[in-house]
Amino acid sequence: MQMSIFVVLPASPNPKLDSKIKEFFAQDSIQLSPNQWLISFPDTVIALSERLGITGGGTTGSAVVAQIGSYYGRAPQVVWDWIKTKLESSNG
Repeated sequence: MQMSIFVVLPASPNPKLDSKIKEFFAQDSIQLSPNQWLISFPDTVIALSERLGITGGGTTGSAVVAQIGSYYGRAPQVVWDWIKTKLESSNG
């Protein structure tokens, strides 16, 4: 199954969303900083938003969910390693 990487960005601190991400995606997420998450997920942005309880005024409040098409920048090595591992595992 093809995995994609998504960024999840709540507009403000959101402990409910953080808890849901940790519950459903413990092995498939990495928190970049407060209010910034990367999640590896095999479906669409809508499906991820629904799973996290964001869609339609759900239980976790509001957030932006976007699929990553490419990436570049500066971050701790653990972030690059996580991205590489998730992308490689979805290609093989």
